[in-house]
Amino acid sequence: MTPLTTSSDARLRRLILVGAGRANLQLLRGLSRSLVRGLEVVVVTPEMEMFDPSMTSGLLRGAYEPGDARIDVAALATRAGARVVQANADRLLPEARVLEAGGE
Repeated sequence: MTPLTTSSDARLRRLILVGAGRANLQLLRGLSRSLVRGLEVVVVTPEMEMFDPSMTSGLLRGAYEPGDARIDVAALATRAGARVVQANADRLLPEARVLEAGGE
């Protein structure tokens, strides 16, 4: 497996977001508005679309269509300059600063 993180290049900084939950999606939205130099962002998630839970009550009462609450994770990541690894996080080795997911 090729590690998602490496310490071989001290100039490269990589931020790995595990999952596409609300906090990580909000961070991606923020990153899409600003330029962060020298930071590679990787999103590890098995799901390429999420639903906005804040719209649940509106969906249930028919105020929204299901597509209105859909969040396209890949499109959001692309706007933020992030790469998506569609996989579960398989193994975390904090002492080595390594996360293995989807063969990487």
